Amino acid sequence: MSQLVRASKHPFGFSVFAAFGISDEQNEIEKLYLNFCDRDDVILSTNPTENSSEIISEMKNNCFELGIGRHTKCPLKTTSQWTEDERIILRKSLSTETRKFDFMQVAVAVLIENVPTREVLITKRAKHMRAFPNTYVVPGGSVEQQDESIYHAAVRETFEETGIQIDCNCLTPIYLWESAFPTSIDQGIPSRHHLIIYLHAKVNLFTENASKEEKYEKILKLQKEEVESASWIGVEVVSKIVQHIEGGREMTQKLKQSIEGKTFEVFDVHGNYSTSPLDVLFNPDNTIGYERLTTGTRFLLRRWYHIRTHE
Repeated sequence: MSQLVRASKHPFGFSVFAAFGISDEQNEIEKLYLNFCDRDDVILSTNPTENSSEIISEMKNNCFELGIGRHTKCPLKTTSQWTEDERIILRKSLSTETRKFDFMQVAVAVLIENVPTREVLITKRAKHMRAFPNTYVVPGGSVEQQDESIYHAAVRETFEETGIQIDCNCLTPIYLWESAFPTSIDQGIPSRHHLIIYLHAKVNLFTENASKEEKYEKILKLQKEEVESASWIGVEVVSKIVQHIEGGREMTQKLKQSIEGKTFEVFDVHGNYSTSPLDVLFNPDNTIGYERLTTGTRFLLRRWYHIRTHE
């Protein structure tokens, strides 16, 4: 059992949870320590003092105590039980001349909070995307070679997908997610394995009395290649998502009645407005292509909600 995981050296297909000796029944670790080291690398540890001597010099005194989650049906639970030789075969089957799948990749995603209205931005991924098509997420993506740091990757991805310009200094890590796609082994062996670093950005983009145009058209420029639409959702909606998670994802009669007939505003990539039924954000079906809020995004919103209620 490891006490330390370095993302750049962590084998593709082997779960972080397995590395820390966590059973398959457990889908969340309440406390890990995240340290940023190289430009695109992080170290996870169970104790901030348990960093080996050869890497301790890379630490920048930026240790964050965070929780980490994963999907209940995460396919990495299966591939982590394979032998290393079997995982090597998997990696070779996925690798191409331009892309290797030897190690888990680091990705970033940004929860943008408009402070005056206490609303957060979710985006809907385009239907043609290879991973998580037609799902609601927050802006983000993989750390790339041109990014100076993980924070710069978050700034770049946010601007590319939404047109919103944020600053590295306004970003704070708030949650981690071990992501695999497909999200369950019955849908296929994983072709994606990421450690997602969720970051929180507080911004002041519009006031409580803002019109639709001021909330969307004047702020957003959606990336047509990857984003289908965007929506601002408030604390009331997020609180219901939290109720759903903390109630074991059971759709109680009370919760069902509270969202029945309710909608949320949608602004699409072509500049059109519409509404969508609120219950799509509670869709438990993880079938590829189904319209839903990803599980990682739900847990991120739960974390944000609890932070906000304690401020």
